[in-house]
Amino acid sequence: MSDLPFVPRVHFNSKRWNQFYKDFLQVRWDRTNGSTAKLYDEHLSRLFVDPTKTPDQFSRTDIEAYLRRKKADGTEVALTTYNARLNAVNTFYQSAASYIIVFRKKQKPLFTGMNPCLGIVYVAPEIAVERDMTEEEAKRFFAAIPRDDKPQNARDYALFLCFLLTARRNGEISQMRWGDLRQVTFEDGRQGWLYSWKGKARKQRQEREMPIECMQAIQRYLELDGRWSRMKPESPIFRGIVPGQPITTDAVTVIFHRYAEMAGLPQSLCVHSFRYISARLRHKAHGKDLAKTAQDLDHKDPKMTLHYLSEPRKAKSDPIVQRLASEYASIFS
Repeated sequence: MSDLPFVPRVHFNSKRWNQFYKDFLQVRWDRTNGSTAKLYDEHLSRLFVDPTKTPDQFSRTDIEAYLRRKKADGTEVALTTYNARLNAVNTFYQSAASYIIVFRKKQKPLFTGMNPCLGIVYVAPEIAVERDMTEEEAKRFFAAIPRDDKPQNARDYALFLCFLLTARRNGEISQMRWGDLRQVTFEDGRQGWLYSWKGKARKQRQEREMPIECMQAIQRYLELDGRWSRMKPESPIFRGIVPGQPITTDAVTVIFHRYAEMAGLPQSLCVHSFRYISARLRHKAHGKDLAKTAQDLDHKDPKMTLHYLSEPRKAKSDPIVQRLASEYASIFS
């Protein structure tokens, strides 16, 4: 276990609730790659804005109002954001109900009321959203990134190239620090680099080779940024606007959509779309070995991997319709 590496945004005028909140985020940090803890903190900070009002004073009406609250720019909340907010709040209250404190020399749960999320359901999209990306779309995306000597553009190219070639999730790449990389000599005598990360719902960090193309792009970015020769273990590789901190996952999402719009790509695509195309490329390279592809994607169940291997946005024909049309064509003549 490592101490929470960021200062929580939420603060209550209650020592017990403050301690629980810190422990709540710490558990998320230890169990995941850290992006979940930061995401929960972002969502909950928009709900718990009044330090004098503790979570046990919130009603279902309060929660529903927060879930529907428009974004800062006045636009409606997307279904994915609505569900993400609900998931964060619901998980928070469930955890508080099982968090034991000592009150008057007796043990009791911190939260003993009714979960205000009870009865609130997640919203399912009316139409299934296609997140997959074709190889042609990937080429158009990278063509939209300027290949000049500006550090920011070099950062973006290296960042998204890592997503494409490693098949890792947003936080697993964007939150990397220099200490997560190490130079090694492989069994065949080849020089290279390894990167480590803590995957989704994994307790232990994992390690894998960083593609040489990604490492070359990272080095070029850090050289243009003036940091290559003075990187320390705690230095963020892809830095954002906060000094000493990596770029946020939300910022990566914004940058992705900017390039996607420039490339004329479908609005349904997202950073995770690179994981889809990388899964298909890896599956092909493995001779269509599902188990090996699942291992690359860090999937415990290979059935999950099948979801990533379907061909993107291909209209499926209905053979029954064709047969009926052939057999009963005379009825309509």
